[in-house]
Amino acid sequence: MHVVMGGESLEGPLTGIGHYTYNLAYELLKRPEIDDFKFQAHGRLLAPHHLMTDHSDRKRHQQRNKISSLTSNTLGKLRAVAAQNNYAVAAYEWLMPHLEKRSLRHYRNNDVYHSPNYMLPTFPGKRVVSILDLSTYRFPEQHPEARVAFVNAHIQKSLKFADHILTISGAVKNEIIERFKYPEDRITVTYLGANATFRPYSSSEFCSLGEHLKLSYKGYFLFVSSIEPRKNLDRLLDAYLTYRANSSTSPIPLIIAGTAGWKSQHIHKRLTHHAAEGIIQYLGYVHQSVLPQLVAGAKALIYPSLYEGFGLPVLEAMQSGTAVITSQNSAMTEVGGNAVVHIDPYSSNTIVDALLKLGRDDPALDEMINRGLMRARKFSWTNCADQTLKAYKSVVS
Repeated sequence: MHVVMGGESLEGPLTGIGHYTYNLAYELLKRPEIDDFKFQAHGRLLAPHHLMTDHSDRKRHQQRNKISSLTSNTLGKLRAVAAQNNYAVAAYEWLMPHLEKRSLRHYRNNDVYHSPNYMLPTFPGKRVVSILDLSTYRFPEQHPEARVAFVNAHIQKSLKFADHILTISGAVKNEIIERFKYPEDRITVTYLGANATFRPYSSSEFCSLGEHLKLSYKGYFLFVSSIEPRKNLDRLLDAYLTYRANSSTSPIPLIIAGTAGWKSQHIHKRLTHHAAEGIIQYLGYVHQSVLPQLVAGAKALIYPSLYEGFGLPVLEAMQSGTAVITSQNSAMTEVGGNAVVHIDPYSSNTIVDALLKLGRDDPALDEMINRGLMRARKFSWTNCADQTLKAYKSVVS
């Protein structure tokens, strides 16, 4: 089997789609059923080693970026701008099909193109598309207007022309079926995995990072995510202020880690203000080489997102032996099951109650952590690749 996978998300600092693409491709490359594997990025076909360097190594990551051609960098910037500007959308939509068609012209009917991020090019063979979430449909007001139009147009194209759809949770699968009346037998759920670097760390292993950040082992609450409206950080900060005012003991510090996302100016001003007052600690972007220790050293991960296609930080925290507070009635519930504390993401009071509960060293905390460790074993990139390869085979058989 010859497989081409969209690789644009690997040409810069990895976002959620980038991590999904990298880890899935890493597993698929081990499979003997795949005779040839290439990435396509901005109209170019690339061997895996051009994009799949070790992202935990800063020097190699920087070297990889230097390898990227001027054309690729320019097109990458154009695509990023296209998400926010209608004129750039038109330019990108006109240029890209010509480049893609030329690079894919040698493929045949039983070859597979897999788009991990809803962008579906013209391809002579079978086409598989991953739709990771429908946030631009559910919360269009929380994205730039041009991005909503851009993403939704490509999702519609994928639903019309793809031979098979992959999702990363049953929640997203059900959304696609209900919203678009899409056939259930043409959708496969491929749950994500957490990198093996997310594991329990001892206090001695945490010591160096703790000293650097002035954090005590299992002595802080942690929020990790891009900073944008649907991550619900405003409501978390409201809840944390109430928790500090009502805690009968010294309040546990709140650490915020994440880069700026869509429409995040307001929340960044608030983060800066609270950090200056000493109420929170805002770390900004945390490199993947130290993030597992930061997660494992936390008393609890707080992940009150309004909507997620999966909610990978929930799984990463469970696998790290860290308690989790996350949103109910969502994909995060599907991932966390009975191993997490569920809150109503629209109610600050339920977040306050969860913070107070875990802040008191609830006797059930150890049991919850053990349930999380056991539940995390059900998810792996190996299983994700197994289900993905099964979908490939279903369209070429």
